[in-house]
Formats: sequence, structure tokens, C-alpha cells
Amino acid sequence: MGAYDAIERKLIDNQPIADFYSDTFSACFNYAWELQVVKIGADGNPLITLEVSMDEVNWDTYHIESTNYEMIDNSVTFFDDLFAFKHFRIGVQANGATTGNITATMFLKDR
Repeated sequence: MGAYDAIERKLIDNQPIADFYSDTFSACFNYAWELQVVKIGADGNPLITLEVSMDEVNWDTYHIESTNYEMIDNSVTFFDDLFAFKHFRIGVQANGATTGNITATMFLKDR
């Protein structure tokens, strides 16, 4: 369980590694958040990109550090103390990985 355990939601639930976007996560403002991404049994290093939107039509990358982040380790955690947007999704690119699954869990906590 993450440090931010007030609200927990799986955005990616043990899906095969491929090129795809997660479900959209929508929330109001004023949350601290943590995102845990885990790969299991992968034969490569998928790329992760965090994207945000105010309208679910126009998407922007969250930060340069979370754009095409190469998952060299089996897990990575992203976090911030402000959920300053309305919608959030995760882009996954296989990046040569042909096996394995990926899970991503979002944790929110009132500020």
C-alpha cells in the first residue's frame, strides 16, 4: 500500500505490455498523489509517459521527467503534493518488450 492510501485506484491492472493508454483517472483538485507502476516478467524496458488534461480532449505530458520514462527497474513511483488538473492517464510503449505485464496504481490523499 502506498503512502497516500486515502483513495486507491488501479489505472492499469496486470495488462500485457504493449503500446496503449490507461483508463483516464478524474479527480478534483487539492490532492497529494503517488503513482506506483510495476512490471512483471518483462523481457525489456517499457516506456511510461504521464499525461494530464483539463478536458479529456487535449492532453499534455505531466513533467519532462515523466515523459518516455524507461522502466529499467521492475517498479517506479511518481508523486507530487498537488493534483493540479482534472484528468490523468498513463501512456505505455512496449519499447521492444514482448513479454510481461504491467500494473499501475494511483493513491490520493487530501491535503
